[in-house]
Amino acid sequence: MSGTKHLIFRARRKDNNQWAYGDRVHLIDGTVCLRTWCDQDRNNLISIDEDTLGMSTGLDDCVGNVIFEGDILIILDPDSEKIGYNTDVRYLVCWDNTS
Repeated sequence: MSGTKHLIFRARRKDNNQWAYGDRVHLIDGTVCLRTWCDQDRNNLISIDEDTLGMSTGLDDCVGNVIFEGDILIILDPDSEKIGYNTDVRYLVCWDNTS
């Protein structure tokens, strides 16, 4: 996802439980879908599980994967082995609209 930063969303598809990526679309009946731009689903509306919907943060992790709202990040402490126990910390990514 390097290069152009585009606001994208990710959610699980209802038909096969696979991750789908695209633009969030609100239909007139209140349903939320994703409009995809993948070759196999070019500009199709995908029915999604709204509980899994997350927006990209615009940031990548240390191996280049896009970080989405709802992801769990693990911060590895390189000194944990020296003190004899694992001190890795887990963080849940969420939006803070207060600032």
